[in-house]
Order: sequence, then structure tokens, then C-alpha cells
Amino acid sequence: MKFKNNNNMDVYVDLGTLRRVSPGEVIDLPGALKCEGLSPMYPEAPPKPKVVKKAPKKKPEKTIKNTNTSGTI
Repeated sequence: MKFKNNNNMDVYVDLGTLRRVSPGEVIDLPGALKCEGLSPMYPEAPPKPKVVKKAPKKKPEKTIKNTNTSGTI
């Protein structure tokens, strides 16, 4: 797993001998799940596809029937 020093100062890691990790440096520590003083770098996941939502269908407006009863018969 890769780790990055996000601190503003050097970090020393004990790998059998002391190893200096300067700010912004990335080191690979195979088999390690955590390392004090360093931030783990997880592999970037591929971007998720954007889901386009369809607009709801509009219902046709109801027409008002002419109920006017005036007129000639």
C-alpha cells in the first residue's frame, strides 16, 4: 500500500532502519495497512457514470367542455 506524508515536516518510519519521508513524498510499503504519521493513498476508483433522469411526462390539460345552454334550439 502507498502512503504519503501530508505533514509540513519530515516523518521517520521504522522499516528495520529509520527511513526519512519528506513532506509530499509517497512511499510504498507492501503488506502494511497503516503507518503512523503517514496518510494512506487509496487507489482512485473510476468515475461513476452520470445518471440522467428523465423529466416526468406532463399530463395533457383537461379541456373544459362548453356547458353553456344558451342558444337557439
